[in-house]
Amino acid sequence: MPASPSAMVEGVPTVEDNSSSDDDMTSDSSEGVRTERGGLMRTGSNASTGSRTNSMRAKPIKKIPASPDGEISPDDVQEAVAEVERAAKSGSANLHQLRLGLDVGLIKKLIQNNNLAGLTELVLSENGIESLPHSIFDRVPKLQKLDLSNNKLTVIPLSAMTLPCLHTLLLDHNQISGVPATYDIAEPLELPSLTKIGLDWNKLTEFPSHLYEVAPKLKNIFMSDNLGLQSLPPLDSFPLPGADGKVELKLDNKPTLQDQFKRGGYDARIVVEWNKIYPDKVMDYVYLGSIRTAQCVEVYHDLDIKYVLTAGRELDVYLAKGMVQLELLLDDVPNEDPSPFFSEAFDFIDKAISEKKGVLLHCFAGLSRSVTVCVAYLMKTRYPMTMDEALELVRTARPSSHPNEGFLRVLRRFEEQLKEQHA
Repeated sequence: MPASPSAMVEGVPTVEDNSSSDDDMTSDSSEGVRTERGGLMRTGSNASTGSRTNSMRAKPIKKIPASPDGEISPDDVQEAVAEVERAAKSGSANLHQLRLGLDVGLIKKLIQNNNLAGLTELVLSENGIESLPHSIFDRVPKLQKLDLSNNKLTVIPLSAMTLPCLHTLLLDHNQISGVPATYDIAEPLELPSLTKIGLDWNKLTEFPSHLYEVAPKLKNIFMSDNLGLQSLPPLDSFPLPGADGKVELKLDNKPTLQDQFKRGGYDARIVVEWNKIYPDKVMDYVYLGSIRTAQCVEVYHDLDIKYVLTAGRELDVYLAKGMVQLELLLDDVPNEDPSPFFSEAFDFIDKAISEKKGVLLHCFAGLSRSVTVCVAYLMKTRYPMTMDEALELVRTARPSSHPNEGFLRVLRRFEEQLKEQHA
């Protein structure tokens, strides 16, 4: 397939959620200025942040929905209140799970004015909650799971810190920048049953190790997409469980965090799942990553990345001021031929290296299209390196690399062409 026409622009890309499994995720893209060799070149100014979704959301039994715009009519409110009151007055301790899409005042009324003592799971996600009254959960002592995700909380609510039966607390997709070590109250903070806390997609800059003072059984801490987190607490901050137990953390694969974990002498029972945001370093200044990598200004800053090579169509990328993007309009299908783009891509990579600036090569997943360009670049610049040797080198840095069958055939042909040129 011949190279597609393209253009060069002054762009302000936006960040999109990357939870889709479709490798051809697209959205509206800025106009461009066409290059002579088929690439689409952009220079960056600033970018905005986009939507975030929560992968840990509970599936409640009883749902009281809001309208698409988030507003609830008086009739809807009356129906919601009546629904909960009917369940409570019937003496139905079977109302174990409840999802409320209401404002804080109504939530408080429903919880405190009804017999919901048997409630074990409560979902208050996507309500725009900024804070909660201290006593709001006093009448639900058996609450085991509380979902406060996708709100506007800046701290963990005090009301959630005194629930004796709570084992799961979900606070993902809020604006929490810190977890207070103390609250201005006389009663003790106790979460004796808490084993799991979700803090993904917040603004934490420090690991909340003092949570163990109120939740000694805490075993699962999810903190991915807290890009300001700079360090881990020392080993003695973790009250390790028994011989067969583990503490499981989910953190961004920030190089400083990974290096600290490797060198810190952490117990083998502390298990970390590294959230793949930072790219893999193939060689000096050259990195391989996914679309998620290309949406993080922190990544660019930490790795001194100025150049972004995007192998795909209309993938939304963050470009800070002064950055340059080359977009290769490629589909990840076997009959696509990326070779017409090789020369321009190689020059782009060489320019970054000559300036001693990082260059990010990415597609959607960072497994096929961008890997193909990287393998071809290694074959070209490190001849007589073969395709197999170049691919092995790339997989040493990024083990999941897997160009499609058509791209592998293109790389084989490119290998033969290089042999002929050097004959």
